[in-house]
Amino acid sequence: IDEENYLEIPKIVLGIQKSGAVCLMINREDPEERIKYILKKSKSKLIISDNKEIGNWKLKIENLDIKRERLEKYNTEPSKGKGIQGQDTAFIIFTSGTTGAPKGIKVSARGLVNESYYKTRDMGSEKINMISLNFSLQYTASIEYICASFVLGKKLLIYSKQEIHDPYAVMKKAEENNLTYIGMTPSVLNSYLEIIEDSSSAKEKIALKKLKTIDLMGEKTYSQLAKRFYSQYPHITLNIEYGSSECLSCSYGFIPKDIKSGVLRKIKEGKAVRNQQVYVLDKDQKLLPINAIGEIYCSGYGLFNGYMGNKRENNSKFLTHPFIKGKKIYRSGDKGRIDIEGNLEVKGRTDDQVQVRGQRVELDEIREVIKTIPEIQEVLVQAKKTKKSYNLDMVCYYAVKDAIDTSRIKAVLERQVPKYMTPLYFIELDKFPLNQNGKINRDKLPEPKEEDLLKSEFVEPNTEIAKKIANIWQKVL
Repeated sequence: IDEENYLEIPKIVLGIQKSGAVCLMINREDPEERIKYILKKSKSKLIISDNKEIGNWKLKIENLDIKRERLEKYNTEPSKGKGIQGQDTAFIIFTSGTTGAPKGIKVSARGLVNESYYKTRDMGSEKINMISLNFSLQYTASIEYICASFVLGKKLLIYSKQEIHDPYAVMKKAEENNLTYIGMTPSVLNSYLEIIEDSSSAKEKIALKKLKTIDLMGEKTYSQLAKRFYSQYPHITLNIEYGSSECLSCSYGFIPKDIKSGVLRKIKEGKAVRNQQVYVLDKDQKLLPINAIGEIYCSGYGLFNGYMGNKRENNSKFLTHPFIKGKKIYRSGDKGRIDIEGNLEVKGRTDDQVQVRGQRVELDEIREVIKTIPEIQEVLVQAKKTKKSYNLDMVCYYAVKDAIDTSRIKAVLERQVPKYMTPLYFIELDKFPLNQNGKINRDKLPEPKEEDLLKSEFVEPNTEIAKKIANIWQKVL
């Protein structure tokens, strides 16, 4: 699906599911080469799109534009097929990969139904008056929420693409529609709090009187964020979901606080949800004792059906279950531990995968793309929490054989990776600092500064209206 109008998406998804086909969301803002790779890798047979440009790509794929196509010519009789069944792959989600190319994750129908089931049983369906679609369509949560509205029989509140990228608009729409429940990334919540905490901002705090629960997902939630939120909204409960596209939600818990003293307890990722198992294992896949730190493994109904055409990833992540015969288990790459009460606490990563504003990013994928530039001698991409941001920001360190402008590096990235995977800072080094073992000493790398920010090039206004608007802003600023 490559559809600009989000209002059409749930209808299209339902039609694809009933036909028994697999659904793949395409982001038209991604580079053309990346979209072509995804379509080829997924072996897609049909594109549902209102994008005229796709017709110029000379792809051997049928293109159906539901706005212009005369749908009367198609058979309207109910499909004789069974539609999507439990263990069938319902969706394919492409995420960042370590080899310089995205990898396709096959999400099962059973896992999506289980997501709705645990929300009904553990949260209580009566506490959710409607489901809000306030995520990008390439984000796993969007697929989960669309399906949840079908399974739970709840109204689906659809946000526009503009509203999704505006944290204040997300909360404003929640207030206008009397939402009692909403999900979001910690970054979105933090950005909203920054707006209402800014005394110079013209935007006032939104009451959110009906809102009772916010689920935080996709990134690590820090205690400082929860403290700031609870000081503004003591009547709303923050919950935390832990999981990934490979296993959907594995654990779920609420972030408690003592309202009287305002003391917030340590944030943990909660307990395993219904029909899911979470383990902390050592390097030999043996169970570790309580509070011992190891690698997190997940299994159960939410487990994916493997990576599409990626034998190497399947062999390293989609493994034979060490405790349940005939089942599979997912090796997450996250470090963590489980306390005596069964609560999971995530302690970081065993590799270079990070979550940046809710999006999974393999830093090696960015590195591999930049290394294709002939002038680049060495490159390292890191995710750092800078002084200017609550969120993780990506920093690109590089050394060159020949002089190169950062705008050239940016241009190469824009042709091959999504915008969210372009580093915010670029720092050129004469040489990389090394430790005594001859490896890059990451602790000695310089901290990013204001001058290292990748700034957009100024484009002169070329119409009369644009010139008038630019002139007004010059006077104001």
